[in-house]
This record gives sequence, structure tokens and C-alpha cells, in this order.
Amino acid sequence: TEKMILCVSNFFPGKGQEFLEKILPRVHKHVNNFTMVFICTTVNYAAANHQRDKVKIKLKNYEFASKVLLDIPRADTIQAFNEADVFAFPSQTEVAPVVVLESMAARLPWVALPVGNIPTLSGGKIAHHLYVDHKRMFIYGEETYDVFAKSLIERLSDKRLKEEWGGIGRKLIEEKYNWDII
Repeated sequence: TEKMILCVSNFFPGKGQEFLEKILPRVHKHVNNFTMVFICTTVNYAAANHQRDKVKIKLKNYEFASKVLLDIPRADTIQAFNEADVFAFPSQTEVAPVVVLESMAARLPWVALPVGNIPTLSGGKIAHHLYVDHKRMFIYGEETYDVFAKSLIERLSDKRLKEEWGGIGRKLIEEKYNWDII
């Protein structure tokens, strides 16, 4: 398709891919020419593999295109970051998500909840949350679904915005997260 939404993460509890099931149909109402691409690896944790399989089955019921790419070469993952239009990071809990830094390095705008150090990063949009549960995990609600979807729609619909936000993220990578600086 013309546009691509990318999510790179394994399907561990709290990573939030299942919430994209409520977000993506909202995006599809406004942008119908996108493919949702999930990239993950095989893990030795049955619950994660079961969650991945459940999401794969549900994706078949939607009108938008989707792919779940499992155990692909690292070079192909890097190429996906370079080819995508927006990075969706639905995780409910994090510390410092490397995949968001990879997104920024690739000049790829991102959308995420305010998990971990996300509020200190640039080049993306933070989706609102309603509250945090007893495990300090962000909880999705209708407002969160709407804000997440609107943020994805914005970045898919406005090439100038994609380039602007991608450039802002890349600048922070070069200034703060460059290997020479670290």
C-alpha cells in the first residue's frame, strides 16, 4: 500500500499490540491505503507467542492490509524503519525503549504513551492516558484510542509533518544519543 505503520516489539504482556486492534480501525476510517506491519521474534514464552497468534488471527478480519513478520534479518528491520511512515509504540510500561530511538534515528515519527523516558524524546506524539493501574502500567480507554488514532492519522496524512517530526527526532539522536557522545 501507499503508507505503512510500523510496530517493532515482541508480544510480551504490557507491550500493548492488542490495543492497536481498537486504534487501527479508527485510522482506517480516515486513511484507507496503509499496511500495518508488526516485526517480532520468536521468544521462549508461551504467553507472548499466544498473544502474537491471537493478534495475527484478528488482523485477518480487518479491511486494512497487515503483516506480522517473524524472525526477519536485522537488515530488513532497519529497512522497515526507513520505509515506514509512522512508528506505533503502544507499550503500557517501559524504561528506555530502544525501538523508539531507532525510529528517531531513521527520521520516522512515532506515537506512544508517556512510558519510560518517552516524555524526554522528540519527533513523536504522546497519546494521552486515563490512569495507571497498581502495577504502574498505563491503561487504555476511549480517549487514548482516539488520541492515538488521530496522531497516526496526522502523520500518515501530512508528508510535511512526517518530515518535520522525523527531523526533530533525528536531531535529538545526533545531539544526545550518538555513540560518540554516549
